[in-house]
Amino acid sequence: MSNFNDYWERKRPLTVHELLAELENIEDDNHYKYDVYITPPTDAGNDTDEDSGEEDCQDPDRLNHNQLDAEAELYINDKPVTEENNVEDNTPTTSSIPSNPHKKVRKATSVIQEKPKWVLDDLKNPICENWSESFLPPISLGAENHSLDFFELFMPAQLVLFLVKHTVQYAASKNRQLTVSVEDMYAFLGILHVSGYNVLPRRRMYWEENDDVQNRLISTSMRRKTFEDIFRNLHAADNSVLDPTDRMAKVRPLIVALNRLFWIMHQ
Repeated sequence: MSNFNDYWERKRPLTVHELLAELENIEDDNHYKYDVYITPPTDAGNDTDEDSGEEDCQDPDRLNHNQLDAEAELYINDKPVTEENNVEDNTPTTSSIPSNPHKKVRKATSVIQEKPKWVLDDLKNPICENWSESFLPPISLGAENHSLDFFELFMPAQLVLFLVKHTVQYAASKNRQLTVSVEDMYAFLGILHVSGYNVLPRRRMYWEENDDVQNRLISTSMRRKTFEDIFRNLHAADNSVLDPTDRMAKVRPLIVALNRLFWIMHQ
């Protein structure tokens, strides 16, 4: 690196690892004090990955991978390197530095990690001062409507039929006999919804006759075997035409359809 202008010409900030490598490539006899500040990571509150060095670490070799991958800020002689305060005038270029191509001296660089300062307090200003009906989706349903009417706003019959089609198609590809109607799929989705807030240790307990676990709403809506057959074969895409580069390919059509419905509801 001929000078630190390259530091600002990059499309993204340098990481600590990249900046330390750049500093090592500069060979000069001048005495400059280089300080590298580590920006706080996005998961600074995660205690599962402790720092390998002290907060004011003078040895870059003791930094862990999260610290090395964090964005870095460079200070020279206790002055920050900013776009307005270019260090080219203060730092000799490689053309003016007598260097030995056979010798590379590691520069004494101190690395100081900035710790986030958390404050437990209420927001002084509300996030949104004026709430109005424009923030609400144009729902024309009221208290007189059934809860299924609200559910169908985001899971219409066409989308449920789409799930039925690919679920039956997948079962057939595995030589399994499965018959599923739109009503069956609605009941299946309803059971999933109820089991999300009425949690039992095992799924089969919802159909048991014990008073402490039986859920009559679930057990009377669908037989346990029917539910397990749908659960075993549930699909939202054709496995024969999946995009190999998309890790979410098996649920991508469902995600796209739901995002479109959510977007329509907020117009």
